Amino acid sequence: MKKKILVIVTALSPENAVGSIRTTKLIKFLVRRNYDVTVISPELHEQTRLDHSFECGELESCMRIRIPQSPLFTNLFLKKRNQMLQKKSANDYIQSNDKQSFSAALKSQFYIVVQFMYSLLRNSDWTHMVKRHLKNEMDISTFDAVFSSYPSIGAHWSSSYVRRQMQIPWIADFRDPLNYETNSNWIIKQINTIIQRRIINNASYITCISKDMMSMMQSNVDTKKFVFLPNGYDVDDLKTNGAPNESNPNPGLTLCYVGSLYGGRRDLSLLFQATSELIKEKRIGPDDIRIVYAGREFEALTNQAAAFQLDNSLDNRGFVSREEAISIQHSSDMIIVVTWNTPKDRGILTGKLFECLLTDKMICGIVNGSVPNSEMKRTVDSIHGGIVVEEGAADPMNERKLLKEFLLEKLAIKKEEGFLKAEYNDIREQFSYPVITQKLSDLLSVK
Repeated sequence: MKKKILVIVTALSPENAVGSIRTTKLIKFLVRRNYDVTVISPELHEQTRLDHSFECGELESCMRIRIPQSPLFTNLFLKKRNQMLQKKSANDYIQSNDKQSFSAALKSQFYIVVQFMYSLLRNSDWTHMVKRHLKNEMDISTFDAVFSSYPSIGAHWSSSYVRRQMQIPWIADFRDPLNYETNSNWIIKQINTIIQRRIINNASYITCISKDMMSMMQSNVDTKKFVFLPNGYDVDDLKTNGAPNESNPNPGLTLCYVGSLYGGRRDLSLLFQATSELIKEKRIGPDDIRIVYAGREFEALTNQAAAFQLDNSLDNRGFVSREEAISIQHSSDMIIVVTWNTPKDRGILTGKLFECLLTDKMICGIVNGSVPNSEMKRTVDSIHGGIVVEEGAADPMNERKLLKEFLLEKLAIKKEEGFLKAEYNDIREQFSYPVITQKLSDLLSVK
């Protein structure tokens, strides 16, 4: 007999958001494992960016219920926010730095508080709408377990209600902690910590995408509930017209960066500096290394490259669908992955890391921030995926030297053989979605 699972998430295909990928893939492979899945997610509004490239037959076999915000919230808040975000992103409103004026810093703090209050109100409103639907339109007694995934605490709040009503297993999944200090302040962090702790205490299990993030969340709570459930890759996503290791016909190295730069917070300067030094040392030519960019922040990348006179080495593809992004990565020699590791934020494993595993491409990783031995570096080293250099390393000059030698070595191979072959080991399989979903299935089976 099929187990019936209720999945409540706030990001799901076809919404073109990074949080949609994980939830969609987990649902896909739960269905393949013969679960009867019902999915509750928000109704898509007119400003939602869509990408149908990772829709799949498994999703069609689920009962999909889209719950809207209340009419009152939509008319008073959502429409106004969508109008504001047509002008610039939420990150642009709240972005702050050490050099800005007092008035600009104050304005940034104001938008941080506004964003926080809006988020609480939106999630509370959506939770109310979900609970009303569960009470009036569904028989929740038929479900064997409930799974919810963050971002957006509305999914966890709604699942907590189901858990209280039915006493069935509840797995609360975290792509990020609630209580990040970035784009926050002391009061907001304390409120988020209280909310997060209540979720942890009420859930049967807590799954986290990184081990470092998991350790940050385990303070003063039951640590036995925590399970490492990483992001991953799905080989079904790889739709190519060439051989698995086919590279860009450019005789030099073609690297690509796909996605957000978070207003420049993800910084490729280490790579630009290493490349600039190699050119000045006449060890490579100015056209030997090219970088293809796909995303909405080409200006931020251009500014980083221009500091080393390398802005002419960039190729801007603009904002693309996930299918196009994978195609760009597949046709490159190497994929640039950037994250940060700071005393405040650790264990940030971007989903782009796992697309490298999907496309079988070598990784050129950069970790911004002052804390060394990042989880991204440990992960890439464990799978023999390429190189990761860290701003917070004990010897930054040696990091740059290692990067330069790595680029020279791979450039020589590319020129001699015409392509670069990744050398991943068998550990890579641990990050495939079928394996990851098996771990989730084991948790859902626990009474």
